[in-house]
Amino acid sequence: MLAISPDGLRAVLEAGAAAASTALAAQGLAWKVEPGDLALCPLADFPQKAVCPESEMVAAVVRGLVGPCCGSVVVALEPKPALRLIQGAAPRSRAWKPGDAHAQIDAFVHAGAAVGESVACVSLHDVACGRPALVEDSLPAVLVGTHAPQDVMVISCELRFTRGDERLTGWVCLLLDGKLLPALADGSDG
Repeated sequence: MLAISPDGLRAVLEAGAAAASTALAAQGLAWKVEPGDLALCPLADFPQKAVCPESEMVAAVVRGLVGPCCGSVVVALEPKPALRLIQGAAPRSRAWKPGDAHAQIDAFVHAGAAVGESVACVSLHDVACGRPALVEDSLPAVLVGTHAPQDVMVISCELRFTRGDERLTGWVCLLLDGKLLPALADGSDG
């Protein structure tokens, strides 16, 4: 059994969400990001014991984690909220035009990568994130697609995005070796 403090885990996710708000603001996206419900379970028990959307399709940004802690971070939203998330994004190139599907995909991947990196890097010390990849599937299928072993631990957390009266729901999942979780929740380097 893992000796992990739910309050410690929530504290690091709150710090990661605050960093994600800052990262989105740097892209011209004034969303406040806050963690909602969270769960911890082995990948083999996902989604039954996890915080997970019921929808069969999400737009997910997947990034590998490199450093003393190997794993993955996944940020997912349902397709329509994913498009709403990027409304108002600063153009990433001069060729960017509103409504351009390639530009919208690029903006979502960039925003999702920033959220994932913020949560992972605040939560885990000395970790770097690999290249972001867009995956569209159910969230359980996205996690299985990371090729993580079934005994890897998944921290799944609802993310609440707010901008004025507008509210969106997304999810972040950290897939990590269970031996690293007590250090994560305690805020130490392991």
